Amino acid sequence: MDKWLTPQPNTDGKFILIDFWATWCGPCKAAIPHLNGLYAKYKDQVTFVGLSDEQEDKVRALASPHIDYSVAIDPGARMMRQIEVKGIPHAMLIDPHGYVRFEGMPGYLNEENLGKLLAYYSK
Repeated sequence: MDKWLTPQPNTDGKFILIDFWATWCGPCKAAIPHLNGLYAKYKDQVTFVGLSDEQEDKVRALASPHIDYSVAIDPGARMMRQIEVKGIPHAMLIDPHGYVRFEGMPGYLNEENLGKLLAYYSK
């Protein structure tokens, strides 16, 4: 992350869900309420991070939908390039040991699927 626009979250011992998104991306904005719902249910087990490669002023100007979870920017898109994200929205679930356990469209992580991943990889 280049800069946190919210307080930096605590990730100790938690899964991390990174949502790569942009303010100009309709499907990205459509996924935010879905992710807000997952955040409300799983925030004790999962640190949610919305990561945009846009400038701070663009991200801060987004009035709707409101993002309930942590937000950071990476204007150089270093992370997206490093892990070869080809399109957005794109979500990545990383377990507490640093292993990627899911990668794909955020909509595929409904409550049931995310719950199963957390239960299985928490062992």
